[in-house]
Amino acid sequence: MQNTSSEYKELVKQSGRTFKAKVICTFPDNTQKIFTDSDIMQNGLKINDATSNEGSFDVGCAIIKELVLELDNSNKQLSDIDFSNAKFDVRIGLVIEQKYDGTTKTEWIKKGIYYTEEITENENFVSIVAYDAMSKFDKPYNSSLRFPQMLLSIFSDACTACGVPYASLVFPNSTFYVQSKDFINENTTYRDIISYVAQLACCFVRIDVDGIAHMRWYEDTNREIIERQKISDGVTVTCALITTADEDSKTYIIGHSGYAVNIEDNPLAQGAVNTLSQAFTNNILEKTITPFEGEILSDPSIEAGDIVTIYDYSGNAYKTYITSVTFNIDNKMQIACDAETFNEKNRAGGSQSATIIAMAKKQAEMQISEYDIRVQQMNQLATNAMGYYETVESQDDGSIICYMHDKENLSDSKTIWKKTVDGIFISSDGGKTYIAGVDKNGNAVLKILATEGIVADWINAGTLNANLIKSGTLNGNTIKADTLSGEAIKTGTLDGDTIKANTLNGNTIIAGTLNGNAIKTGTLDAGQISSGSIDAGMIKTGTIKSSGTNPTSLNLSTGEFISSNTDGSYKLRIINGKIYVTAGGGKEFLLVTSNAGKASLKIESIEYTGSIDSAGSDTSIAGKTVYTNTLKAAGSEELNIESPKIDGHTIVFNTRTLSDGTTLKYLSWE
Repeated sequence: MQNTSSEYKELVKQSGRTFKAKVICTFPDNTQKIFTDSDIMQNGLKINDATSNEGSFDVGCAIIKELVLELDNSNKQLSDIDFSNAKFDVRIGLVIEQKYDGTTKTEWIKKGIYYTEEITENENFVSIVAYDAMSKFDKPYNSSLRFPQMLLSIFSDACTACGVPYASLVFPNSTFYVQSKDFINENTTYRDIISYVAQLACCFVRIDVDGIAHMRWYEDTNREIIERQKISDGVTVTCALITTADEDSKTYIIGHSGYAVNIEDNPLAQGAVNTLSQAFTNNILEKTITPFEGEILSDPSIEAGDIVTIYDYSGNAYKTYITSVTFNIDNKMQIACDAETFNEKNRAGGSQSATIIAMAKKQAEMQISEYDIRVQQMNQLATNAMGYYETVESQDDGSIICYMHDKENLSDSKTIWKKTVDGIFISSDGGKTYIAGVDKNGNAVLKILATEGIVADWINAGTLNANLIKSGTLNGNTIKADTLSGEAIKTGTLDGDTIKANTLNGNTIIAGTLNGNAIKTGTLDAGQISSGSIDAGMIKTGTIKSSGTNPTSLNLSTGEFISSNTDGSYKLRIINGKIYVTAGGGKEFLLVTSNAGKASLKIESIEYTGSIDSAGSDTSIAGKTVYTNTLKAAGSEELNIESPKIDGHTIVFNTRTLSDGTTLKYLSWE
């Protein structure tokens, strides 16, 4: 429901109220023409709005909002106007004051932005059917997004590809990972994709009055519909059934048996979808849906997606959902909550649909960047911006605090800008909380930042996704990301005291210089990692692997490779091609392999040399293999062997004393 003043809320319930209409039509060349009540035919402005399919209560819908506009052409005044590719910004105003001089005061409400779909010229009027920005998603899904990806990335990628700005990437289950896009078929559209995301988030997708996409659920408005309604028996949703798209398809049950929301044929439902349960528990499980349909006095502030209180003919109150609204400026407004009764659902064989209305359009659009989309949206808001009201509060010291707000009275306002010496702060809930702004120290809090360049000492990101990230120099004391993924990640210099990522994925990661005191990653996965220099106080990883048909190798032309226990008791060092072993404070061992047909083992100053035949076999012990536990140097000319083995048998030295006192010494083997 759109925010309105207290005066509006009282007047809109009265039968004698007066509405005005204003339609700002923008043509492809950016020229504009404004149509008002005198230009619009009787019953000539109608808006169809829905969040669920007709006849059912659905999860995950992404439904196009429709405008039907009939303009007077009795004098052929529209003959030279081409409405193809035009954009219509619709405003409905309620007259809240009639002044003595004949002028009026009107409270205006935005009803959305629509794009021409069909034009029909009749004898006395021109009929235009236009769709909101949801229609832009009706084109084949051909994203180059690499998987695995989170739901939020899939949603934002779809919005960018279709040229529609999104309000936020914070929605239920937004960080759920989809492992593969192999189950998405070739007939899938971008609107299918955002609908699939919404199903797993237990939400619907909706375009707001400014043309921005929202992933959201029904919201309580505290609005009472005073007209009595025809009400059906309510149904209480007790469980959600989610069937995975994996090859070993499984159905997960969230809740308990009864009236179920069924999600199937969703290609993004992969893996442990039972982890999605909290969103369904919060939004729909154990919630009662009371189906109804009826007519009420038109109120343009009511929208599909509202939760309202309705009354039956006996005066009993029910809190329920509005799933569809048909607004007509000159007639009553139809509202409804569609849901199958429990018996109807069982007779139909089962499951509630969780798909979207198919209103496919063949539309070729140039893909533009998200930055360009935000610029277009900003220009659109600026061009047709509505005015604001101002309240000034004087302080004891003579200073002032200034408020800019959307309704005449500050107490009725929802959007508020608060200007103080400490900063400018923005609220979207009437001043209860300030969710964005800039303070006096230059610190900014913003929901979405679109910019051509960023230079920062510190960047902290939950997810950084891009097909290509290029930078001559990327500097930061701390760079953190749960996921940093891209086709190519390139930088001349990546310099940070701490660079952390749970997952760093890329086919090519190239850096002229990579500097950091700590570089940490749970997984580092790349086809190629190239760097002129890697300089770090600490590089940790559980496993370093190299795979392929060729043997794995580690080449060190200079420097040292050190492997040791945490207590430093054992070290393996490779220095200039030689292997050194140090054991707990003992002597340093040097192992050398000669290329001159000789094999040598040097232990301190003692050297054993054996000959190697042409086949590479050791012939020094006449074909026998000798194992020793300890080699000792008893003198410069003597080598003692303790516990020798020949062909696997341990040689044992024994003594035996005979009855006459003679002592025998002999060797035996075990």
